[in-house]
Parts: sequence; structure tokens; C-alpha cells
Amino acid sequence: MRLLKNFPFLVAFYIAAVGLVLIFLTVIQTPYIEFKEPNKYFVTVSSFILFILGVVYGYLALRGKLEPKGHS
Repeated sequence: MRLLKNFPFLVAFYIAAVGLVLIFLTVIQTPYIEFKEPNKYFVTVSSFILFILGVVYGYLALRGKLEPKGHS
């Protein structure tokens, strides 16, 4: 099944995409979503962490490090 083989890459892509969208929304203030000053930094840091985790998860999936070993 092709979907099961690519599932880790889809998850990594969506995690990184959510991080990038949140970073973009904190930099560009839109009238729909507005971040106040103390929360703006918290959202920026947490979205950057989400982006980094998505990239790391994709790298581990690419290297085959996410395969289960032994009995689950």
C-alpha cells in the first residue's frame, strides 16, 4: 500500500507546514487572527519548534529509523 509507505512523510509535511503557517501568521498580522504582545513570542517559538520537529521526523522517516524493532 502506497499510502502506508508514505504516511510518515505526510505527517512530517503537515507538522512542518503548520509550524510555517503559524510563523507566517505571527509575522504578518491579519485581521482574522491577531496575536497580542506576550503571546506573540510564545506562538512564534512554539511554531518554530513544530517546524523543526517536522523536519526531524521527516529526516528520521527518510533514513528508516522509525521502523519498529521487535514485538510491539
